Amino acid sequence: MKINYKNKPALTLLELLITLFIISIIISLSVVVYDVSWAKSRNSQRVSDIIRVQNALESYHLQEGKYPDTLTFGEVLIGESTSSPITYLAALPNNPTPRTDGDCTDQEYQYSTSTNAYGDDNFFIEFCVGNDMDQIEKGINCATSQGIVHGACNSIAITYTLTYTAGAGGSIIGISPQTV
Repeated sequence: MKINYKNKPALTLLELLITLFIISIIISLSVVVYDVSWAKSRNSQRVSDIIRVQNALESYHLQEGKYPDTLTFGEVLIGESTSSPITYLAALPNNPTPRTDGDCTDQEYQYSTSTNAYGDDNFFIEFCVGNDMDQIEKGINCATSQGIVHGACNSIAITYTLTYTAGAGGSIIGISPQTV
């Protein structure tokens, strides 16, 4: 028996190329969506980590009377008391990798402290997120004891409200915002 291959249905080369093209587009789109969702997940983790560190630093400040001079991310945050030190965080969180989401550079969180002329101290944690989030803009942000603000920590001015009393036999009470 002789088989006639001319009448047998099959894919033409053009149909095969179109099918492969459509499959490659679908795979490319799924890779992009996958990468974007992982980047958003890392940014959410960064914000969650920073809030945890802020809370731990506030607890540290309440117990120790000051903020720690330095932080080493990945290490334990422990109090300075020699008799029975308190562990505030078992491990300070590291910046999730890869760190280069959006316009962010490959760097760890940056921590610093300062004390103003009135003896008020504050901490600063600089971090970067690759996309806008609920209350946080993409790019460099700075976490302080007052919250999280957009911009590098060295450009943040902390505003304190001073209440003063002046005069003899009577007083004038007012509020004057001061930037230090």
